[in-house]
Amino acid sequence: MANLFDYLEWRGDLPLDKIPFCELDAAVMTRLSYLPLDVVVSADFAQTITLGEAAERALATKKPSDYLWKGDDQLMQIIKDCGRYQNLKLSGFVNRIDEETTMQFGALIIELEEGLRFLSYRGTDKSLVGWQEDFNLFYEFPVPSQTEALRYFEAAYAALGGEWLLGGHSKGGNVAIYTASFCGEAARESVRAIYNMDGPGIEPEHLADSAFEQIRERTVTYMPQSSVIGKMFGHEDKCVVVQSVEHNLWQHDLYTWMIERDQFVKIPATNKTSAFFDQTLTSFVGEMTHEERQQFVEGLFDLLKSTEHETFDELAEKWLKSGGKILKSFTRLDSSTRSMIRGKLFRFLKKAGGNLPDRILPTKDKNGGS
Repeated sequence: MANLFDYLEWRGDLPLDKIPFCELDAAVMTRLSYLPLDVVVSADFAQTITLGEAAERALATKKPSDYLWKGDDQLMQIIKDCGRYQNLKLSGFVNRIDEETTMQFGALIIELEEGLRFLSYRGTDKSLVGWQEDFNLFYEFPVPSQTEALRYFEAAYAALGGEWLLGGHSKGGNVAIYTASFCGEAARESVRAIYNMDGPGIEPEHLADSAFEQIRERTVTYMPQSSVIGKMFGHEDKCVVVQSVEHNLWQHDLYTWMIERDQFVKIPATNKTSAFFDQTLTSFVGEMTHEERQQFVEGLFDLLKSTEHETFDELAEKWLKSGGKILKSFTRLDSSTRSMIRGKLFRFLKKAGGNLPDRILPTKDKNGGS
């Protein structure tokens, strides 16, 4: 089945002024902020470089390990010579990780035409800091990346003006919705559309004092049939379910989403796998107080950080040694913290086991996935 790469092969030679911007272009734009464009693209909003030139420079200097996710290196190679995108202007590239505030934030501005820009927010990378910030959403609002995303857009709008499309994949989509909901009126009116690619929503209680109602109709969330991350915290915006060729959590990868010509292959609803994870996680978190959520998340990530690794890749590469350090650190915890973490993990597994028979079938359902 065709995917984004097939779309670029089919439409890659047709510039945006000939064939209008579509949802598949938006998906590609959300991937660009994941690419290793540091040094190549300036953080200055006014200093631009074309996408084709930026890709060529990056390809000449970057190693395979510099790419965050599988497929991004292929995307970089394609866009270098892609007539549809190669003359688009890039600026404002940032990639920040702050351990002290537990923030992982990345962004890139793509000028689609004069006076119209796409602000692509990067989703979670492989850093422990980035993943901990995601977990912090269970007890903290706003998290630092949301606040930084808002500050970034308002600064960019003040410097450049014009009209905007906001978007991102995973956490990038979440901060795009947050930004449009909480920014100033002039900046908000400049936003044509917000694209959330399988990113968490924002709980209604947090949107009560925002301008979300004013941007609701301009906001759309795309999620695969077995979505887990995209279902988190619920959605007050329009949701579109997309068919993926992968299964379960692997569907979070945009490159696995099916397309037909210039749009995603859409299906009526998410499947039993998505419902299982949504119900289990919602029930598990719902039974904890705010303080218990914070204590659990901080305790869990303190154990992971005790390995002295900074990314999940490093943990995986040295899993035996890492596991030993985590176990040793766990035994050194005070009894109450140790009991809390063990109890919460057991509770989660019990919840999952209780939901499993009703939610997961042994064979694939009609929407695909398992």
